[in-house]
Amino acid sequence: MAGLEALTDRLVAGGVEFVVVGGMAAVAHGSSALTRDIDVCISLSRDNLLRLHAALDDVRPVHRMTPARVPFVAPAAEHQGFENPYLQTDWGQVDCLGSIEGVGRYEDALRA
Repeated sequence: MAGLEALTDRLVAGGVEFVVVGGMAAVAHGSSALTRDIDVCISLSRDNLLRLHAALDDVRPVHRMTPARVPFVAPAAEHQGFENPYLQTDWGQVDCLGSIEGVGRYEDALRA
């Protein structure tokens, strides 16, 4: 879990707009569940994707749901339209959710 906490610290330090959800959020609220990734609801704005890339670049993020494990490169036109970048890094998995069913997009999750 230390790698996941370090990934979270990087997102905070990098100014990434996100809300922790899923298993890590449950652990933060006292659950004894074990989690092997961090789920975050993020703003999918171009600026936020640039901050996400800068925060994770040196831990070699790749799109883990693609057969070829395509690298997560600095956001350009091809990143627009991603709803859920599921990333594998040297430190662990970060599932970046553009929206959460029943909650909504990043702004809705932030309010909740």
